[in-house]
Amino acid sequence: MDPDAIRRSWEQVKARELVMRAAKEAVPDVPEWNWKHKIVDESGSEERFHARVETYDARRMSRISHHFWWLVHNCVAHPLIGVAPLKSFFDFHDWTSKKINGED
Repeated sequence: MDPDAIRRSWEQVKARELVMRAAKEAVPDVPEWNWKHKIVDESGSEERFHARVETYDARRMSRISHHFWWLVHNCVAHPLIGVAPLKSFFDFHDWTSKKINGED
């Protein structure tokens, strides 16, 4: 994949996160799941995956760490929400999302 395309994809992901954070602050009483899905992400999951791996590389973080958190996020957190949409499972999902993005 073209490095510039990866960078642009990652910038789109980060810009979307800023928009979501601003929206959440503007309407704090509305649960995040009510509006988060309405903000369309133009990049696909493959582009985001490669962009995150490149970011891990740039930060000299282990790719194995990224892949571990990707598996936990996608193979544990998402199914838990599907089985029982409890707040604790959504919190776990958000925590693993931060881990996969190298934010924690």
